[in-house]
Amino acid sequence: MSTYTSGQHQRYKHVARGGCRVHIARGGCRVHIARGGCRVHIARDGCRVHIARGGCRVHIARDGCRGHIARGGCRVHIARDGCRGHIARDGCRVHIARDGCRVHIARGGCRGHIARGGCRVHIARGGCRGHIARGGCRVHIARGGCRVHIARGGCRVHIARGGCRGHIARGGCRVHIARGGCRVHIARGGCRVHIARGGCRGHIAKGGCRVHIARGGCRVHIARDGCRVHIARDGCRVHIARGGCRVALPWGGCRVLIARGGCRGHLAKGGCRVHIA
Repeated sequence: MSTYTSGQHQRYKHVARGGCRVHIARGGCRVHIARGGCRVHIARDGCRVHIARGGCRVHIARDGCRGHIARGGCRVHIARDGCRGHIARDGCRVHIARDGCRVHIARGGCRGHIARGGCRVHIARGGCRGHIARGGCRVHIARGGCRVHIARGGCRVHIARGGCRGHIARGGCRVHIARGGCRVHIARGGCRVHIARGGCRGHIAKGGCRVHIARGGCRVHIARDGCRVHIARDGCRVHIARGGCRVALPWGGCRVLIARGGCRGHLAKGGCRVHIA
């Protein structure tokens, strides 16, 4: 461990252990630690805490990153443009980015996945238990057994695939799509297009959803608050439309169909046992 001053760059603590080939810290980094076979480790521009452990091949933090930590076989870990907190653990290749991160990707058994602050692209894959995107995320995609999937704050495109148990979109989501055995699917707050496919058990749309479509064995399908188009297909057991729904069309073995609140057009086809309007 060494403490020294070089030109305008000051480094309080610098520690490199375990076969690190290249280790560079610049620009007022207070604490900089690399352990466990890290091949390239670089921190620049006022990074207060920078730690890489457990076979991290490339670890780079730039532009005022306050906290930067990578642990557990992280292959590529990069934080840029004013990222305050950047943490990767448990085999996640790229994990958490906040405050203006343009590209955010998480893969490989990541337990917690969070993106905030104007993230343009947000992708999570491979058994992510918790997945949350907030603050103007333009594209939000979750795949591969994600248990909880939440998008808030002006997400333009929101897609969930592959056995997602909980799927929630709020705050002006323009396109919301869920596929592949999603048990719970909820869209709120001015969602223009809402689509659920592939064995979705619970499907709920609230708050001015213009288009609401559920397909593939959806057990519960509910649309409320000014849904213009409401469609349920392929074995939906319960179908309910409320609150000024202009068109409601269920077909394909719907057992119970209920429409309330000024529904203009209501059609039931294909073996519907109970029809109430």
